[in-house]
Amino acid sequence: MDKKQKSALLGLTALLILAPSMMITPALASSFNDASIGDKYAIITIKGEAKTKIQGQVITTPASVELIMEVTEIYQDWILFKVNRGEIEVDGVTYYVISGWWRGSHNKITHIGQYEGWAQDNNGNNVYFIIRTSDLNQTQEGCFMGMKGAFRDPEGNYWLLNLLTYRFKMN
Repeated sequence: MDKKQKSALLGLTALLILAPSMMITPALASSFNDASIGDKYAIITIKGEAKTKIQGQVITTPASVELIMEVTEIYQDWILFKVNRGEIEVDGVTYYVISGWWRGSHNKITHIGQYEGWAQDNNGNNVYFIIRTSDLNQTQEGCFMGMKGAFRDPEGNYWLLNLLTYRFKMN
């Protein structure tokens, strides 16, 4: 066998080994629908932006959200949780979650989530965030989500958030 044939054989062997696992993997994926009370989940940002309008000019800046949440109740098609900690960064300012004031819910059928609560910047200014998520694609380890949100910064500017995020189970 020459080098080209060995390479083709190696590629075919790898494909035959990996193909079954690629078909089985989605069935083994851990879904948020299987959550139990006390389970902890993390949300991280893959990419994101925030937009506002200041003096007639649209400003676009990078944005990120990182949240740690804990399932507190499950009722029929609803998963209820509290956000224990997290950070939201917009326009170079980091807002830290005030954990006692964050709550959220997720519907198992629509795959839509809602997160709300107060966060504080380094100067002690409190802002209220309203965030909605939509599950996009389940993976073996978690779920890609679209995230949209809004808040009013301490200067009175209203910001719109648009992010691609990833949710995964921590425990």
